[in-house]
Amino acid sequence: MTTFFIGGAPRSGGTLLTSILCADGTTNPILREAHFLREMVQVYRHGKRSFESLEDRHYFSNQQELRDFSSLWVTAFLDRLLISHTPASNLVLKSFLLSIMFPAVHELIPDARFLISVRDPRDIITSQVEVGQRQVLQGQPNRFPRDIIALSKENRQYYMPSVANIDPIFRSKVLYVRYEDLTQDIESQLKRIREFTGLSLSGYAPKSDWTNNGRDFKSEHKAGDPYINELYGKGISSSRVQRYLNVLTPAEIATVETECAPLFQEFGYQTGEQA
Repeated sequence: MTTFFIGGAPRSGGTLLTSILCADGTTNPILREAHFLREMVQVYRHGKRSFESLEDRHYFSNQQELRDFSSLWVTAFLDRLLISHTPASNLVLKSFLLSIMFPAVHELIPDARFLISVRDPRDIITSQVEVGQRQVLQGQPNRFPRDIIALSKENRQYYMPSVANIDPIFRSKVLYVRYEDLTQDIESQLKRIREFTGLSLSGYAPKSDWTNNGRDFKSEHKAGDPYINELYGKGISSSRVQRYLNVLTPAEIATVETECAPLFQEFGYQTGEQA
């Protein structure tokens, strides 16, 4: 069994990337985000931080014992999950918040692989702002208030722990997939994903509705889920590339470019000054 973790910032295209891997005949259906697993990894990270200062080796003799125990706990959860999705032999799990902890996940599951969805930060923040606006219209709390500096800072946090990690073994287990490339040059991206994962992806058809879908996106869209738009569950589309030009003001665009400069540089996005 190989566990493939899908990460990146919310609204970066992670669900689309998940749909591609879940179309393989060996994987589970598209699931909701792996919140429980995230909490398990968070416990491990907290244990590492408090190992000397709070517990003073009263529960584990050293950090390796803590890691081994936590690894057994996480592995038991994954084994149980795999059984519940028989006949799947590989797992595909998405969690944007877990992205921040991918290096810790690697410590617990060394053979796991990480596919991180990347998107122009200006389009990510545009989509987040639009979700927040829909939430307000529905009387819900706004998850993404239009504070461009705060949103930019938050988006950096999803990527920098992996980008900044210098462990060559961890880095060999990470594949960054740009949303723009995925929607505009799907065949070359499918080739990259196949080579990285070893999956055939034979069940994926770019122009068809998503297959092996454990979620009813059509019903969720009709019910008004603010996170679901018309592209969910559908064939590949590049219609939302550079949507920020119609939503963000020039000042907001400039702020994103400044605040997310490390992401623009790392992932090859041009700023207004470079264009």
